[in-house]
Amino acid sequence: MTEEFSNHGQSSYFGFETFKSRSMNNTTVALNNPADISVIVIYFVVVLAVGIWAMVRTNRSTVGGFFLAGRSMVWWPIGASLFASNIGSGHFVGIAGTAAAGGIAIGGFEWNALIAVIILGWLFVPIYIKAGVVTMPEYLKKRFGGHRIRIYLSVLSLFLYVFTKISADMFSGAIFINQALGLNIYLAVIMLLLITALYTVTGGLAAVIYTDTLQTIIMIVGSFILMGFAFDKVGGYEQFQARYMTAVPSITGNISAKCYEPRADAFHIFRDAITGDLPWPGLVFGLTIQAMWYWCTDQVIVQRCLSAKNLSHVKAGCILCGYLKILPMFLMVFPGMISRILYADEVACVDPDECMKYCGASVGCTNIAYPKMVVYLMPNGLRGLMLSVMLASLMSSLTSVFNSSSTLFTMDIYTKIRSTASERELMIAGRKKQTNISDFVCKKKILTQQQCAPLTDNVLNMLVKDMRPLSMVEGAGFQQMLKSFNPGYTIPSRMHFARLLDKKYNATVDQVKSRISAIDSKVALTADIWTSVATGRYMGITCHYIGIDWQMESICLSTMPLEERHTAQNIAGWLQEILDKFEILPDKISAIVHDQHRGCCSTTTVGPLSDAQVTHCSLFSPLLLNTRSLPKQLELHDALLSILKEVNLLGQKQHQMGTPEHELIQDVSARWNSTYHMINRLLE
Repeated sequence: MTEEFSNHGQSSYFGFETFKSRSMNNTTVALNNPADISVIVIYFVVVLAVGIWAMVRTNRSTVGGFFLAGRSMVWWPIGASLFASNIGSGHFVGIAGTAAAGGIAIGGFEWNALIAVIILGWLFVPIYIKAGVVTMPEYLKKRFGGHRIRIYLSVLSLFLYVFTKISADMFSGAIFINQALGLNIYLAVIMLLLITALYTVTGGLAAVIYTDTLQTIIMIVGSFILMGFAFDKVGGYEQFQARYMTAVPSITGNISAKCYEPRADAFHIFRDAITGDLPWPGLVFGLTIQAMWYWCTDQVIVQRCLSAKNLSHVKAGCILCGYLKILPMFLMVFPGMISRILYADEVACVDPDECMKYCGASVGCTNIAYPKMVVYLMPNGLRGLMLSVMLASLMSSLTSVFNSSSTLFTMDIYTKIRSTASERELMIAGRKKQTNISDFVCKKKILTQQQCAPLTDNVLNMLVKDMRPLSMVEGAGFQQMLKSFNPGYTIPSRMHFARLLDKKYNATVDQVKSRISAIDSKVALTADIWTSVATGRYMGITCHYIGIDWQMESICLSTMPLEERHTAQNIAGWLQEILDKFEILPDKISAIVHDQHRGCCSTTTVGPLSDAQVTHCSLFSPLLLNTRSLPKQLELHDALLSILKEVNLLGQKQHQMGTPEHELIQDVSARWNSTYHMINRLLE
């Protein structure tokens, strides 16, 4: 299907013509209708709103808050940001173009990332977190020592970001802007950079991650819509397979058929190791090594994982990113191949003159495969949505690079230039001395309820671990100390901590029940009644079991005050309450160790364990056994000494008489002839 272009300019940017207007069946398709413009405007407004919201709700006053989002991110924004940081406009242009030229094998690059991103969450990130680093050069410095390696790798990373990531994304974004808007490329690029830098510089990593999440949703929804239109236009998947193999340009000149006919293995991911354009050993082994570098050591990727609340959120985010990386095969590869079917003369052109006419490049026009479908296939409104998708992919990758580059420069380079730099100075350097727009939005930094929650939880953990009274939180000195740590934090009331303590206790009970239910073997209980210094009586119940590493483990189930008479019936009832609370069945108990209290001893005949096969062991019984056995042990000791003396005397007599010095033979009941040998030795 050949499309006629009614008017195209002659100036070229980045090697591609700037199309002012296009017509298809005498219908203008330039993005100048109210529906498309409205969608694009709404997109920019929503992105800026999300960026400002992220700036207001996150702590950006510290280096950790600005560069690592306060280490407070949960799994789903992390997974979405990992995906958006990786998927740039270069993917929509480059992957779709490569698929149009060579088939689905390029999708293997995306699926290979599934392995690498899982290795990132399970192997690499735990090491980075344990090392307490912010940047990858910082980790290598800690791992191998020396200061030059840190500076060298930081400078190298900055150069690579500028000359590979930023330039590639801007180039591919320029192709789409050429095809869709007909705007001056340099003006459009400058506007995008300004908008991108606005919320990146002012909002820090938190703003980048939240806007990346929005960009991910826009990219996936818009790309799915385009994929649906594309398959509908081509006639379904079977027609897609058949028509792709015959999609050749009408003008070929004297060029060999190998240059314009689709490859015979176009629908094979794993291709011949010798003749394939993407041989399977390189795809499986070579690409995996490259993916390990990108997904496990690149600052852009790792920095998002380091912003997580804990390792569980890191792993869940990596899993989400892995699932999202399945989509490019369907959202980019297949549409790129369909574009070759629909626009074979332009996308699959091989004649240099024809290619110059369509895209301004003599070597081929496969890079316009995806933009061309957006411009010509989508109706008004949805065309604007797809432009938003391309802008989202471009801006998400740019924000990621900007933030990570700022982190590398500030933490690895500027700290060497200014070793005594204050945190405020590092923040200014990280923002590249630009004005912080949040000063106009939020005059006073007061922590939100979500930001206060981790601090309140830490205070509660301190009260529990150190067994401090809840009244401690009302102390003026304690509150002043917390204010010095974080002026924006207001400690809750004592009653609030009491409610949190109940929730924490219930959560701990559930954890203990899960641990006990997971034990395959039986457990033993220790019941002890004791009197405190204040003459209050208590009963403690402790559970003991052998863990998976064959080590004894103990859990204190309860320490309850005995406000009633501790008779056998009452003790049995209290014990039943504890067993019910922790869901411990009588047949799971092997033994109960208790003291000589009369009530405890009587629990063998009353209560929940009266009919169970449970061994009751009094705590004083072993002591009594040892005491009663001491006289017997002394008698045995004296007998052994007497026998030894007689044996020595017998040896002396044998020596004096000149007879062989044979040892005595003892009668052993387990040996039938031992008595006979004993008598013979005695007669001898």
